[in-house]
Amino acid sequence: MFTIMIASNQPIIRYGLSSILEKTEDFAVIAMTNTVTEMQTQYDILFPDLIILDMRILIRNDLSLCSQIMQKRPILKIVVFTDNDKDIYLWKAWIGGAKGVISIQETEEDFLIKVREASLNKYCFTLSHMQRIARWQNDIEKRFSALTSRENDILYLIVRGKRNREIAASLSLSQSTVEKHINSLLGKINVPCCRSLMAMIMQFYVDEFISVE
Repeated sequence: MFTIMIASNQPIIRYGLSSILEKTEDFAVIAMTNTVTEMQTQYDILFPDLIILDMRILIRNDLSLCSQIMQKRPILKIVVFTDNDKDIYLWKAWIGGAKGVISIQETEEDFLIKVREASLNKYCFTLSHMQRIARWQNDIEKRFSALTSRENDILYLIVRGKRNREIAASLSLSQSTVEKHINSLLGKINVPCCRSLMAMIMQFYVDEFISVE
């Protein structure tokens, strides 16, 4: 019997997925949790074979949560359940070691197929998922990772609607220095202006990737 923990802050998801899994003979849901703290506590006690992790928990806490959990027990399998498969979330799930991302739109049959694949240590990302992950990793992430710490700080403020003068005051820089950094980051990201930069950020949800130390 393959043991499963369901982690979601949505009761309808927890009980809905549990009811589907309990119809089978090979899966047993041994825990349902609604917070990261509760999930980690129950995990340390029960050691499930697989965790079905709601993307909402990752977004509200830390998108690196998958890799943090996997470090404790590398043989653990994780699949991410979501109604929002943004490219950055797919990429984060992939590099975090998740076996796949399952959409809320999947049929019951397809859901069980993917959980079984994950239980057998197989990946259940779709071809479309892998293409989008590759695009993000080889293009979008690569461009933004080339930014210096200072450029990243400035980009963080640009995304939040700050003007050059406000950015300069916030970072204790001159406006001319801020403008130089902006020109540099636009070149690295390969966009002609801040308007194009914002369009790209909105298209690919890059604001989820940008942070300040």
